[in-house]
Amino acid sequence: MDSSDSNPGGKSEWEFLDVGGDCRYWPVSAWLQFQVGCRELAADPALSLEYQTHLDLQGLGITALQVLAEMLPAAHAVPKELRGFKEAWNLYWEDATRFWAALLDTFRHGGDWVVLKQEFVALGVHAIVADRLRAVRAALELAMHAALGHNGNCWPLGSASLMSALLAMVSSGEQRHKATTWEDVLARLGHQPHSVGKPASSKATQQQHEPTLAKTVKEERDDHAVFFESLQALAAKVMALSDDFNELQRRDAEMSAVSARSGMRHTLAAA
Repeated sequence: MDSSDSNPGGKSEWEFLDVGGDCRYWPVSAWLQFQVGCRELAADPALSLEYQTHLDLQGLGITALQVLAEMLPAAHAVPKELRGFKEAWNLYWEDATRFWAALLDTFRHGGDWVVLKQEFVALGVHAIVADRLRAVRAALELAMHAALGHNGNCWPLGSASLMSALLAMVSSGEQRHKATTWEDVLARLGHQPHSVGKPASSKATQQQHEPTLAKTVKEERDDHAVFFESLQALAAKVMALSDDFNELQRRDAEMSAVSARSGMRHTLAAA
């Protein structure tokens, strides 16, 4: 970001603008930035990258997890790995909602933000959130591996791809080699995950287990069939939303280019 009256230091936006929005959908880095600011955040490369590149993905990923958790049928109707996911999710959501309520109360009643931030630092809120998200991710990994070696009566084709995409979208502040993109998410939705610690399969086995979002393993309308279709509908919505975000990014780039050209004309006119 260039220098201006409102930003005399010419800092990058993530250093200059404070975090906002519903904190239940924040990544770990946003919690740390809220507690102690950008200087401490910049000292952690993994969290710094997450904060600069992963806010939209995290928000959509958490939303998708929320939909998945809330649409699950009775415990007996879903695989045990998804029951484990639901338990991990409930713990995350309980803590995130508790912290959100504290922020909301401070905002509504004109409370002291400095005091609230100090309380959050003392509690180690960002570390609590990180622990809860790690547990959610671990449960998703177990579900993904179970779906990869699936029993047709338990998992719909395409489940492994959906779990893999959710793992790409939902970060716990872990080290990533590069920023995750929407293309990465779409690739995981459309192809069997490869880098998940599973031994390579034969070509025949890969074809047998190749996920597809077009079919369910059962046709009858029982609890399992409805659940399978809901999983696939969620994956389709993630793909559609990613297209919407790509379009918004394209429009933002066009607006930035127009703004830059306008600023250059004003500079030349002033000279």
